[in-house]
Amino acid sequence: MSGTVVDFGILTALKELAHMPTLPANIISFSTAMVNNFIWNYIWTFRDIRDKKVSVVFIQFAVISVIGLGLNSAIVVVLEHPLNFLFTRPNTGYLAAKFLATIAVLLWNFFANRFWTFRQKPVDANNPPTPSENI
Repeated sequence: MSGTVVDFGILTALKELAHMPTLPANIISFSTAMVNNFIWNYIWTFRDIRDKKVSVVFIQFAVISVIGLGLNSAIVVVLEHPLNFLFTRPNTGYLAAKFLATIAVLLWNFFANRFWTFRQKPVDANNPPTPSENI
């Protein structure tokens, strides 16, 4: 949830205050939210995967997120102008497009990360990982 707030907040600030075009604003906001999401997923949501190195987990998370960024950006760019009719203020269709993109990519990111990035490996009782192996 915090990633969505970060994503929408930064996107809206870049569009409305900095007057940045939608695609670069979306890439910046999505990427910032990705780092936020990684931290919270690693610490809280999928905390049971401490047997994997943080660097490996981050790389896997980043690969999934880059695919998600591509999907998100494509949806936003394709739907931004057709969805302008939903708002009385011109050029705000990006918000509805971003909402739809967020739902689609949220599902992709969660399940892809759950089954690849944050998948828990079976623990070998004879050779448990040491804390230094997780860095």
